Amino acid sequence: MRLMSSVLAVLSTAVVVGCISAGSASATALCEFNESPCEAPIPEGTEVSGGLEFGKTAVFKGALGVEVVCSTSSLTGEITWNPAGIFPMGQVTTWSFSNCTLGKNSCTVAVLQTPYIVDFQPTGSGNGLAFIGPNGNGQPGVTFGAGCGVLNGCTFKYNEEFLMVKEWARLSVIGSLTEPRIEASQVALKSSFFCGGTSGRWNAVYYLSSPSSMFVVL
Repeated sequence: MRLMSSVLAVLSTAVVVGCISAGSASATALCEFNESPCEAPIPEGTEVSGGLEFGKTAVFKGALGVEVVCSTSSLTGEITWNPAGIFPMGQVTTWSFSNCTLGKNSCTVAVLQTPYIVDFQPTGSGNGLAFIGPNGNGQPGVTFGAGCGVLNGCTFKYNEEFLMVKEWARLSVIGSLTEPRIEASQVALKSSFFCGGTSGRWNAVYYLSSPSSMFVVL
């Protein structure tokens, strides 16, 4: 699995470089403004950070309606590849969940295998998708610890397909001049049979504090 993750990390970069070398007409950009072509690409090395929408929660759903609810969650990373606004990529270096509960019980949620690769794809109107996946160090996911009841000891890993492998999470990117955000909506997760198999889901909305303005444009 570690070898496969390393191959995927190299393949993702190779696909980007190959497309650039071929002179593809499709030039995706992370841009400060909703404009095409992008005249103000967000510089490589720009910090990406954000937290949950105020008053909202991150929710992990397991089998039989079991839910772990976290009132605090944040992420940090950076834009690693945005040359001339072509096929942008990034990296998530930390992702945390805290103040989590299952029912009335306090519950711990640990994030696995950071850092993650992020590959951005446009969907129109300045919005896009962020595919978050392995960076050569194993399949991303979370594990549930003390207080998580029937989920104690269960590991849920990303289970959406990208680059022909189901080891990714597909999140929506909502472009904005003042409040760009990343949304996890029914993101598929997989675990062992006794932890719910492929029934796991993850929902959350993250508002970005950096960059303060971001669009995914074509």
